[in-house]
Amino acid sequence: MAQTAVFLRLLARLDARVWEVLHPHLPWLDERISARERFGDAVALNPQPLPPREILRLSTVATARAVAQTAITVQFSGGDAGEVLDRVAEDWCPTPPGGIPWPRHWPHPWPPGEPYPITEEIDRVAQSMQAHAALVFHGFAADIADEGLSAAFSRLADRLEEAAATERQT
Repeated sequence: MAQTAVFLRLLARLDARVWEVLHPHLPWLDERISARERFGDAVALNPQPLPPREILRLSTVATARAVAQTAITVQFSGGDAGEVLDRVAEDWCPTPPGGIPWPRHWPHPWPPGEPYPITEEIDRVAQSMQAHAALVFHGFAADIADEGLSAAFSRLADRLEEAAATERQT
């Protein structure tokens, strides 16, 4: 996955929108890219609800960013960020895989107890979500100067990548 991130960085030189995938933790000045922070504004013009896959994509990136920022805070306060990231890995990469995995200490994209609105190809959606999260954590791993924290982000990203590549039978 690290080589994929390098390749995506090269592609970002051609199209700046790729930076959102590589560096979802950094604000960008481009209106099209920074619009994800204000996605409610665009929706207000058209009161149609967001499609479930778009909700899941936005929630995945936001949750991965929140997990990374929590890990940075834990590391800065003298705790073990690796322990936080390992707990998240257990939830986001369950064995055996089934349904849409989600870190249990972060809010789900849908209210608890409600069925997922995505029922068709749920395995592919889960794999896509894990791949998005892996890219977020690879971005953090590449940009953190603390070698231990960078390694912890990289381990989580690799585990998510492996889970995303696993064939599922649910």
